[in-house]
Amino acid sequence: MVSNNVPFVVTDMRGFMEKIPEFELSYETISHKKVSDKYDLALAIPYGKKYVIWFTYYREHDVLYVMELNRERKVVGATRFPAPKAPASLAHGTMLYGTLLEKRQGFSANGGMTGNGFIIEDILWCQGISMKRVVSQMDKLLFLEKIMPMLQPITDPFAFYLPMMWCMDHDAPAAIPPAITAVMAYPLHHIQFRSSQCQIRDFQRRS
Repeated sequence: MVSNNVPFVVTDMRGFMEKIPEFELSYETISHKKVSDKYDLALAIPYGKKYVIWFTYYREHDVLYVMELNRERKVVGATRFPAPKAPASLAHGTMLYGTLLEKRQGFSANGGMTGNGFIIEDILWCQGISMKRVVSQMDKLLFLEKIMPMLQPITDPFAFYLPMMWCMDHDAPAAIPPAITAVMAYPLHHIQFRSSQCQIRDFQRRS
């Protein structure tokens, strides 16, 4: 039975890994080179531990699994939470990658963000559709736009947010615009550059 408020720590990780949908995380190119003109989107990537969130069902209940990743981005642990506020369509197989932040880590109420929050950096599955063959970042953003209203009512065990993002200006320094800095509610790890149209690796420029 799934308790309404008690999380369940998965102990049989081998059996659990055999049940989850296959997913592939995106990788960054880290370089000192100038950002190519092919990259037209910039994201403020948070500092914090990375997780994969999987909306599915357990018996007759809608649940979400919080999967902890190690530095090699391998799943090393999982906890199941009830998800009574999640629409049933999410439980058909929606999987998100990102950073889990707690209020004590510097996650503030700026910009309307309160309590614990999960910053979505990528969508891996959307309502049973694998994002592996989705060509462009723009297509992924359209999928995220579709499910964000479904995620907004969820506040337990955390709320869901998109990272701060903006369109690239290649004539300006590769820095966060002041208007973004003024409302950013989480600690920054780095700026990641993406292409909205091309299927190329995400880019992180080292100064």
